[in-house]
Amino acid sequence: RLPSHIEVSSTFLSDYIKTQNSKLITTKFNKQSSTIDYYLCNALKIKSVEAEVFEPKKVFLGGDALGFEYNTKGVLVLGKNKVFDGGEFFDNLTNNEIACGDVITEIDGFEVNNALQISEILNNEKNAGTSVCVKAIRKGKAYQTQIKPADDLLTKKYKLGLWVKNKVNGIGTLTYIDPNNNRYGALGHPVIDPNSGCCLEVLNGNLYDCSVLGIKRATRGNAGELRGVLKVKSVLGSVEKNVLDGIYGEVCDKTLLLNRKEIEIGGKHTVVPGKALVYCSIDGKR
Repeated sequence: RLPSHIEVSSTFLSDYIKTQNSKLITTKFNKQSSTIDYYLCNALKIKSVEAEVFEPKKVFLGGDALGFEYNTKGVLVLGKNKVFDGGEFFDNLTNNEIACGDVITEIDGFEVNNALQISEILNNEKNAGTSVCVKAIRKGKAYQTQIKPADDLLTKKYKLGLWVKNKVNGIGTLTYIDPNNNRYGALGHPVIDPNSGCCLEVLNGNLYDCSVLGIKRATRGNAGELRGVLKVKSVLGSVEKNVLDGIYGEVCDKTLLLNRKEIEIGGKHTVVPGKALVYCSIDGKR
């Protein structure tokens, strides 16, 4: 099946056209109409595909192992916690929909990004002891439910009875840095919560130097991982997005730009089956 639109660097245009040729089909680039024309037996034109040929763009090649940590948009539910009301410990979440792996985003119309914000909303004069509307996300789908907080005798505060977290950290491989704006891409895959399988959105975060201590080998159906220690006093940049093809942000430490190899981006349509060179670090440095 032929695409309806092709994006390709002018450097890789001729290579791309060669990959489309076969014993029956030949392709030619029509500069006047900016299309790639497909011919049957080099005679009968069967289709024209719009081609966007862009000027070569170069980026700095990555390969470094870097650490990252970011605060999530919303709080991730890790588990439930019984609340002591003076008579007994009880679970005030028995009859509601919240489950482990859900991401709570709002309570009574207020955005929540950490446990302290939840406590402040539940214990303000308006809400103290009353049911609240909780909005959450489960496996990419939003829902809402009503919960009446429990009065915890030990802390003298109203609580939902949940364990939550709002920080994510790890180690991954830098893919590239754009020298024109110091933007970077890393990992090549999203940061996923193992309980919910969700891609956890970024509120804000930092990129760090790190030391690699070991490697967990990948197996069929399970990604491998680098294991190590973040050097949190060495901030190298920001973490701004966590999406399906990796994490993104901006480099602030200009030493990351030094002594790097420049490579040209060819466009997604230049990717074909064949041999590839993997550039990576196994010790955090080399």
